[in-house]
Amino acid sequence: MAKKEKIDININKLEEEIKAIRRIRHKSISNKTVLGVVAIVGLAALILIIALMLGEIEPSGSAGIKTCHSDSCFIKAANNCEPAIYNTRIESLALRFESTKDCKLIKKVIDVDDTEPEKIQELFLGTTMVCPFQKGDFNKKYIEQISYDMLTCKGNLVEAIKKIL
Repeated sequence: MAKKEKIDININKLEEEIKAIRRIRHKSISNKTVLGVVAIVGLAALILIIALMLGEIEPSGSAGIKTCHSDSCFIKAANNCEPAIYNTRIESLALRFESTKDCKLIKKVIDVDDTEPEKIQELFLGTTMVCPFQKGDFNKKYIEQISYDMLTCKGNLVEAIKKIL
């Protein structure tokens, strides 16, 4: 017959070692998960930055209003009757164009060059006009010419333009 050997097992020590192994495995899984999430977020941020730099995406302003930095962006939004803002200059006037959901263009004079006479500055600064247009038929001339379509546009900017014509 085979001799029975007495095995001395310390249960407490064995449980401690099992717990230590589990902690090590849990930490390595957590670190890998965090690393994967950081890599995905970083890649998404990089793609977004590249798209913004290439002009493929225009950031939205407040309340879902698109802020455009090119006339093509604004014309595209206006043709779809999407709320958008675009600032530009026509001659000595700095203008803010806004397109609305109900297919209207709002032109606002936000600055007048100091080279203009004071009376002209006072006459135009802060004036606005609202011009309705058909969805899909926004005319680029609206943002190229200050006086385009004065027959259908309304507002104190129309009156200011008429005073100097």
